Amino acid sequence: MVGSLGKLYESVENLDESYMQPNQRKDVLLQPRAPISSAQISTLLPSNSDDDRPNFNLRSIFYNCPYHHAYVTCDNQTRCQYCMYTMSTEMRFVGNKPVEGIFPKVSGFVKEAETYMVMDDLAIQPMSNISSIMLLNKFEIKEFGVLQEKVVELGMTKGVNLLKASLESKMVLTNVFLKNNMGS
Repeated sequence: MVGSLGKLYESVENLDESYMQPNQRKDVLLQPRAPISSAQISTLLPSNSDDDRPNFNLRSIFYNCPYHHAYVTCDNQTRCQYCMYTMSTEMRFVGNKPVEGIFPKVSGFVKEAETYMVMDDLAIQPMSNISSIMLLNKFEIKEFGVLQEKVVELGMTKGVNLLKASLESKMVLTNVFLKNNMGS
């Protein structure tokens, strides 16, 4: 694989299942499938809706078959599995926050209680005291005073820069977060 994507893939592949959220599986990341419709896109991306209701996102509108109400979809072009009629009847929600209770509040693939270390080549591993000491030994760090903590902000632009660097480089984090800030 190009750039650092191979290391990222390998890290996910080698991550023990015990680090995954109970409702998630690694194969969703390792062998992704394109969504059937744009309504199934993750809510990681902001909604383009002009709707000013709180908690509104693409997933808050559902449709069902006008003849077979047991089937529900987020895409009004989906065909009913029973009669093949277009599922275009919009369902109405009762209450102020239709999304709560339908979709879990837990997001992501790995457990939040754990701390993970991301290396410059995007290799990921759970962080522990032992792994930290091994890393210090690997890079022959003798003086802890030379180490610095770097807090970074990750927005859309940095995300795109990370994706680009991951395709081109083995030093992704250095190229995105440090190269432009060497003077500061």
